Amino acid sequence: MAEKVILDNFFENDLLDGSSLNIGLAVSVFNYEITNKMYNLAYDSLVEHKVDKNNIKRVDVPGAFELPLICKKMAESNKYDSIIAIGVVIKGDTDHYEFVANNASNGIAKSSLTTGIPIIFGILTTDNYKQATDRIIDAKYYATSSIIVSNIIKKL
Repeated sequence: MAEKVILDNFFENDLLDGSSLNIGLAVSVFNYEITNKMYNLAYDSLVEHKVDKNNIKRVDVPGAFELPLICKKMAESNKYDSIIAIGVVIKGDTDHYEFVANNASNGIAKSSLTTGIPIIFGILTTDNYKQATDRIIDAKYYATSSIIVSNIIKKL
């Protein structure tokens, strides 16, 4: 397993300050026991980086396939400096995994590029449930990324 990068060690404090930001989180309820823990870690990380609790908005969606559309609609609302898409797609015995993972990643990338609002890809794509639970902690990285990218855009 690759070593986890702690973004706070690489970026200036002003890029890590979320006090002026509004962050949206679109959370898949499929695999809720994982995605809800991811949401909680992301939320705590946002607050730790000074994002006001009132400036964090959670929107639940049925599954990872629905994340791109909801993230796009959130971005188009102009209410958010960035959005974090949280989901889990676990490989099974059918091609369903490939369709969902590919469409979710392509849709999120396209939505972000189309709207100009950063949408952080926080969808775990794993071979099994254990890998997914081992990577719940990645949600902290997604939250910090959302702050850094939002602040970089503000400085451009």
